[in-house]
Amino acid sequence: GNKADVSGNDLLAAWLDDDRVSAAALYLESFGNARKFARVARRFAERKPLLAVVGGRSTGGRRAGASHTAAAAAPAVGVDALFAQAGVIGCHGLAELADAARLLTTQPLPGGPRLGIVGNAGGLGVLAADAATADGLVVEELPLALQTVLSDLVPGAAGVANPVDLGAAAEPAALLGATRAMLASPALDAVLLVLAATRVTEADTVLAGLAAARVDHPDTPLLLVALGEIDAPPQSPAGGAPFRSVEDATRALAHAATYAAWRATPGGLPRSEDPAVARRARLLAREALAGATPDGWVDPRAATALLGCYGITGPPGRVVRSLDDAVRAARDVGFPVVLKAADPDVVHKSDRGLVRTSLGSPEEVRWSYVAIGDELGTPHPPVLVQAQLAAGIEVAVGVVRDPGFGPLVMVAAGGVATDVWDDRVFLMPPLTERDAARAVRSLRIWPLLAGYRGAAAVDVGALEDVVQAVGQLALDVPELAELDLNPVIMRSSGAACVDAKVRLVQVADGADDEGVPRRLRPGG
Repeated sequence: GNKADVSGNDLLAAWLDDDRVSAAALYLESFGNARKFARVARRFAERKPLLAVVGGRSTGGRRAGASHTAAAAAPAVGVDALFAQAGVIGCHGLAELADAARLLTTQPLPGGPRLGIVGNAGGLGVLAADAATADGLVVEELPLALQTVLSDLVPGAAGVANPVDLGAAAEPAALLGATRAMLASPALDAVLLVLAATRVTEADTVLAGLAAARVDHPDTPLLLVALGEIDAPPQSPAGGAPFRSVEDATRALAHAATYAAWRATPGGLPRSEDPAVARRARLLAREALAGATPDGWVDPRAATALLGCYGITGPPGRVVRSLDDAVRAARDVGFPVVLKAADPDVVHKSDRGLVRTSLGSPEEVRWSYVAIGDELGTPHPPVLVQAQLAAGIEVAVGVVRDPGFGPLVMVAAGGVATDVWDDRVFLMPPLTERDAARAVRSLRIWPLLAGYRGAAAVDVGALEDVVQAVGQLALDVPELAELDLNPVIMRSSGAACVDAKVRLVQVADGADDEGVPRRLRPGG
């Protein structure tokens, strides 16, 4: 918290090449230079686990943080975007951070999310499976061959499918044999042993045997939850990582699995910067500001021109301002057509009936144009006439500029119900191929994009290109305050942006300069 002259970035740089440091854990209340922190954190996380807790997310927490000269914490959405891209393991408290650190520093990284659960208390195994599933881990039924091995080891086992319930009468040899068999199985990425104290448990024997099992099977993480009168001290790297509860264990393993997946995915490179494109886009933005609304919203033609600098095909069609021109434009683009109000002051058109779709004749175009004019209170409203596109999966891509983190790029389930679905991910540019791919695949609508129940998959690569392009636009044009491409219609080939809203603001020269030294607040 109190960063008088040494920042988190300074510490990470010092720890990166220090062989005595196997992981880092940070408590943060602010980010002096969020983009620099993202770069430093990413380099660190590519080699060693980096865990962090951010204080001050609540109103009360921000007041407390300010009381000892710390800046107010950034919004959670910016923190989450930064951590996800930089590979930082974000925790919600010190206990959660300590649990994850214990696992990451005493056990190997898991190869995936598949967890095997074994123990001598069936109810606890069920609770562990529930907690693991809630945390995003996978508790699959064990292969029949492994179930046969477990049944032979413990003929009286209550269940060997997963979780494995060896029963309260299971002796140390049975517990250790089953644990070893599961550690050796290629069907599992980690094993959790839930050990409850019984008259036949012989906890010391089991705990000693776990260390030997770890030596024989060093590549699979082993977690231990010991309940009752069992003293499971912190283990050496050769033993299992102990936890207080099954919920603590599965949460820590989920953090480790997410981090391992991040490490295993090639990072890729950000979209190449093109100074000529950036200058052209900046010029267009300044020109568009001259004709923008008082709030900074620009007309569709200016938005289309700005997007075109980055290879994003803006809303197709023609803006007209009369009934006869609307009919002529409809005939030119071909029926059926869509009519949309093109007044930049109107941000949410569908709510007011200012989007008319599937118009199949000149008469329908005339009626729709008049209806839009009546709603806007003018006989000659500006209207965008577009060809009706074939159906596809609707997504939204946008930008919002945060005062602490700068531009944040959003990818989300799109359409008129985008706020209802609340299915969105934010990213901090510059964006690599990994960043864009991770964001798209983390959406709940990902199965639809990938091809659900035999449907054709959409052109995911095209969507990822749009996400990266929008990120570069946000970096190149500091005047860009808001961008909303919704919907972007995804089909088996290409991405069609059929509606775009752009809001620009005046910025001071040099406002986009990252080279300004970090400065402390007065009284720091």
